[in-house]
Amino acid sequence: MPVEVDEYGGVCITGDAIEWARRVTVKHALALEVKTGLKHRANVFRLAKNIVEAHGITPKGTKKGVLAQIEELYPGPLDSGVRRDPLN
Repeated sequence: MPVEVDEYGGVCITGDAIEWARRVTVKHALALEVKTGLKHRANVFRLAKNIVEAHGITPKGTKKGVLAQIEELYPGPLDSGVRRDPLN
């Protein structure tokens, strides 16, 4: 099982879910940067562009553009009723 929850409520992400969790975390970090101006130590824009490129899509040149692309690839549970495959 990719996400394991222990009896105390702790969560452990394993297997293929690790990469999915990293990508979703980058998506949310970029959203914070775009919507609030909050800066991160890592270059989130570069990481997000790499994720978009990994799907064979040419990333846009702005943070807002890349955020729109990555949100399309990894929609949140409230964005659509469909849950996509974590890595495809």
